[in-house]
Amino acid sequence: MDKWATVVAGVAIYGAVLSTIVAVWQCVTRRPRLRVTARRVITQTSEPFQYQFTAANVGTRTVKLNGVRLDFGDGMVFAIIPGPLSSAWPSVLTDGQDCNIFLPEEAILSTIADHGEPVAVTVSDVTGRAYHAKWRLKTSS
Repeated sequence: MDKWATVVAGVAIYGAVLSTIVAVWQCVTRRPRLRVTARRVITQTSEPFQYQFTAANVGTRTVKLNGVRLDFGDGMVFAIIPGPLSSAWPSVLTDGQDCNIFLPEEAILSTIADHGEPVAVTVSDVTGRAYHAKWRLKTSS
């Protein structure tokens, strides 16, 4: 093999490796990313104790959300329907935006009594992708 063929082969291999690395990097950094949280809050309404579920877009891609649920260890799923204090739903989040859903405490206490503490809060987007957060709140007194 002559000298130029070796140089050309080396440049071709270098280009292939570099383009593969760039493609993988783009896939990882451009995918939708959400931070999902849940907390118990006090509001100035007739139902003072509420649960606030927040989905914040921490990525660079716009995400359209269309569902929030609580997942229980026994397989039970509790779909959350946004109330009057909640953000508009479905919600379109661009980079850095968030949306909130408020749920009165009484709305889930009987479900928790029957099925135990939820194990996760799950938010889903219109593509079917699910974003999870562990349930870290304790509802029992």
